[in-house]
This record gives sequence, structure tokens and C-alpha cells, in this order.
Amino acid sequence: MQEDYSERRIDTRYKNDLMAEYKLFGEDFDLLSFQYRKARTKDISKRGVCLQVEGVVKEGDVMRLDLEIRDRKKINTFGEVEWCRKDSEGYIAGISFISLSAHDNETLSAYLSLLN
Repeated sequence: MQEDYSERRIDTRYKNDLMAEYKLFGEDFDLLSFQYRKARTKDISKRGVCLQVEGVVKEGDVMRLDLEIRDRKKINTFGEVEWCRKDSEGYIAGISFISLSAHDNETLSAYLSLLN
């Protein structure tokens, strides 16, 4: 049975299309293949982001996540994969932010206020 993740959301999600890069940490960690993968955001909130990713990511995977916001500002954080599913463009994954620095939190809040 497909769980409806929209029912679990606490914060408003804003549709957007931002460049993102991520590195997965996990059991298959290999320093030689530890490269950033490209992604795009589908939506974003104070607590997480939905990413269009190239391949499957597993629930519970942890990633280093860099989001290009606006005016060349970036948010650099860690996230946990909450879910992943196939869609018409590849795969989409729900990522919850694990930790945001005070600076990144301010940058994100300012960006979200522009979308509101």
C-alpha cells in the first residue's frame, strides 16, 4: 500500500526547480566512487526537499546535500532519504534535513519567504 506522505508534512512545501548535488553515504561507500551526483529540486520546505534523482536511493540513506539557492548562495547540509519512487522522469526522493547551520537556516528561511 502506497503511503500518502503529504499527510505527514508539517511545513508548507513550495514548488521550485533548483540545482542540487548530493553524495550518498552507506554500506557501499567507496572513496574512489565518492562523487557528487546531480539532481533538481521539485519542492522545498524548512525541513526538507523533494529531489529528482538519477537512480534509486534507499530509505534511510544519508547524503551530503548542496542546494544552489539564489544569488549564488548555497545551502550545504546533510539529509536522510525518507522515501524514493519511480516517476515519468526517473526517480524522486523525499529528503529530510538532518542539520542546518544557523547561516544555512537563515538563507533557507529568506528564500522560502520569497516563494510565499
